Amino acid sequence: MVLRDSPFGSGSPTGNGAEKRSFQINYLLAKAGFKIDDLLENKYPQHSGNYLKRVLKIPKKYLVKSIWSTSFSEARKKLKYYENRELFISNYKDLDVDFFLWERTTPKRFYSVNAANKLGFSIISIPHNIESLVPNGSSTNMLKNKAFLKEVEHLSFSNKVYCISREEQWLLGLYDIASDYLPYYPSPAIERPLLEVREHRKKSAKRNFLILGSVINRPTLLGTLELISYLEKSKTSEHFDILGFGTHKLARKRHSDQFTIHGEVSTKFLFQQLAVCKAVIIHQPPTTGALTRITEMLVAGIPVICNNNAARTFQNINGISIYEDWDELRRLLKSELDQPHLPTSFLDYEKKFIRDIKSFKRRNS
Repeated sequence: MVLRDSPFGSGSPTGNGAEKRSFQINYLLAKAGFKIDDLLENKYPQHSGNYLKRVLKIPKKYLVKSIWSTSFSEARKKLKYYENRELFISNYKDLDVDFFLWERTTPKRFYSVNAANKLGFSIISIPHNIESLVPNGSSTNMLKNKAFLKEVEHLSFSNKVYCISREEQWLLGLYDIASDYLPYYPSPAIERPLLEVREHRKKSAKRNFLILGSVINRPTLLGTLELISYLEKSKTSEHFDILGFGTHKLARKRHSDQFTIHGEVSTKFLFQQLAVCKAVIIHQPPTTGALTRITEMLVAGIPVICNNNAARTFQNINGISIYEDWDELRRLLKSELDQPHLPTSFLDYEKKFIRDIKSFKRRNS
């Protein structure tokens, strides 16, 4: 049995990037023969008793920042969150837990990996990205550095770490955390329709460019706004369809007629657009992780035009055209783009992952 701490649970093949990554991990765990139990906040009974005594039981490193708060109700909420995780995980100490799986490495979830480490569980960490380094608009460089070191400290509890990007694998290695590479690849539920799109594109007339992404993700929002601003000023004759989670909010500001903002769309409509687009354009500021939608575009046979920040872990891949500045983007919009090959090599990493985690399976589980 695997004890999992992930806010996305089993994920979704058609959700946002985080949900797709969780769905991939869930699919691979099932393929390896593991049963999963999720760390759910409302699953176990609540603590009662003296508030102060309960607070004082919490390790000091969590006490100051995570419990004391300007709002007493917020402090109680955080205490309850910590205690629920401690209680949940302690209920498993005498059971056949193969390993503890940690997917979301935010400070809020340090509690659970710390408890799993204390109880001596094997820990496999598959961070969707290095959370502390994602731009959030408020952290100073000093605070970011402190948060990053704390995240690294908790990742060091792991018996095994799998990174979604080569850059993160390299970065963690500098801090003596050995990690393996596990790129995103769509599960069969989404791979099949993407391959159908690939076939359809062989005979379809190509129309517009797609700007595709979940702008509920801050780096994607910042990058998309910057991209739209440039394209409006450039007065290019091309037309751009914008779609993805949260993109309907972009319609609140009036844009030129060269943009059609679709917002959140059905899977069917999305695949219809993918079948006839010239390419997908992605623009991001510096951030962590890797974009699931780039892999899916490769599977669907769709050229990707992206800036260097968005292309992390996808350097030197056929079908991905990377621009360093706006002039280069303008040139690419007029160019004949390379057609992507199927990224079947990614499946080799999935096979290795399955082989590796099977070694954590207890004999009597």
